[in-house]
This record gives sequence, structure tokens and C-alpha cells, in this order.
Amino acid sequence: METHGLRPYTSQKESRHDPDRRLWAPAYGEALVTTLAAVGLCVLLGALAVFQALLALGAPLGRFAWGGQHLVLPTPLRIGSAVAIAVYFLLAGTVLVVCL
Repeated sequence: METHGLRPYTSQKESRHDPDRRLWAPAYGEALVTTLAAVGLCVLLGALAVFQALLALGAPLGRFAWGGQHLVLPTPLRIGSAVAIAVYFLLAGTVLVVCL
């Protein structure tokens, strides 16, 4: 049986009552790596959200985004930046719910 990095976990209380009942839990190091990766991704998405917010508010950073054709983004691209912020928060929320 393939465990995908999971190890069997049986508490003493459960093993006394039903030795065949096992819960699968990740090993400690794997859980730590997953948590650090999730937090790192959320920090990155937060930084991107701040950048997109600055673009949407009219900061002259357009040369670093949306193809670099505008110093200050026109209205349609500002709306696109606002939508990107919402997408980043949805992605971060999903990562936190799934991984933590």
C-alpha cells in the first residue's frame, strides 16, 4: 500500500480498544515543510497584492507590470489589477485552508 509520505498513527487509547484502527498523519518534518511553503506562498501573494494595489491606485509602476507599456496604468488595467488582488486573496485563502 502506497502511503504518500504518511505514517500510521495509532494513539495508545485507540490501540487498546481496536488495534486495527489507524489514522494516517504526516511525519513531523513533512508537516513543517508544508506549513513553511504555505506561509511563504501567502507572503509572496500578499506582496503581489500590495504591488497590484499600488498599480490600481495610480502609482507610476506600470513599467513593471502589464507589459510595461504605460508608466501609470489606464483605467481598464487598473480594474485588472483590482481583480488580480481578489484572485491573490482567494488563492492565499485556499492554500491556508488546505495546508494548515
